[in-house]
Parts: sequence; structure tokens; C-alpha cells
Amino acid sequence: MVAIDYTRDLFYGDPNAKNVVGGKQEKGTTWSYSYASIDVVEAGRRLTLYTMTVNQFTEKAQAVEKLINEAKARGVHIGIVLLDRAFFTVDVITTLLRLGVHFIIPAVKNDKVKEAMQNYGKKEPVKRFTLGDRKKSVCFNLAIYPRTKKQLPKKKKLNVYDLYYGFATNFPRSLATELPVFIPSEYRRR
Repeated sequence: MVAIDYTRDLFYGDPNAKNVVGGKQEKGTTWSYSYASIDVVEAGRRLTLYTMTVNQFTEKAQAVEKLINEAKARGVHIGIVLLDRAFFTVDVITTLLRLGVHFIIPAVKNDKVKEAMQNYGKKEPVKRFTLGDRKKSVCFNLAIYPRTKKQLPKKKKLNVYDLYYGFATNFPRSLATELPVFIPSEYRRR
């Protein structure tokens, strides 16, 4: 199992320096070096296989493809790729499907995902889902499962979307139906 992440290394020097990019205000700066990495995450251990610099011109899907290809070139068999919600895009999911790797990505709670959560049924926690528009879209399985009381946000008034998690995956639907408990525990490993 591997995880792909973006990491920011905060920078306090000249913002015109090579590979320095802007971002969110954090610890007194908006500047950083940014990296994408692929790590083996197994049995509570993490081993970085490959890291690359990224900037404002780096396409996420291209970075994901390069990272997976670099891991494979190093002889790593990739069973599952874990990514964070920043990778919940048509281009990234299309790339993962084309590369033939199983993936788990938390779903961004956009209007279509919220609609699926409203229609959540315990008998069918995994639904076929289409992300995108008429020009560019991708289909995958959306696994929705209820949060436990410990996982609920700490706010006074909860809405229906606070009660559920959603994950994008390409596990076969018959297997993905059994994954709502498995997916969150696997995802936490990253």
C-alpha cells in the first residue's frame, strides 16, 4: 500500500528563489517549497520511495502518474494508493484508472456528493458515481458510511453531511460494499 501526499516546507527568504511557491498563511509566511511524495505505508511504518518538487504549474494528475511510475520502476508492487481529498479530481481519478491501480480518496462534499449522502441507504452503502461535467467526467464507486459518535464534528447543530464520510474507490462494487469499515482504517494509515 502506498500514499501520495503534497508537503509544504515553509520558506522565509526571497520569494523569487527557484521553486518557491505561494500558499496559505502559516507561521508567519505564505511562501514554501512544495513537494509531492509517494510512500509505502504498511504495518504502521512509512518509507518514502520518491519525492519531486511541485509548483503552481504542476498538474496533480501528472505528478500522481510520475510518482506511481517511479515507485513501480523501483520494483514496488502497488496494491492500493491512498490519497487525500485534494486529489479528488476528474484528471487524477482518470489517471489512476488508466494506470490500473486501486485507490481510496476521501470525497470532497460538493453538491453531487451531498446528494448521494442524503440518499444514503444501509443496504447499499456503495454507489456508482460520476464526477465532472458533460465535457469531462469519470465514473467510480462512492462508498458512504456513517461516522461514529467520536468522529462527529464538535459543533452544536449538525447537518446530514456531517453524519457521513464518503470515499472514492475503484474496488469492485461487490468488494467495496464490504469496505465502509475497512476504508477509513486503511486511509488513516497514510
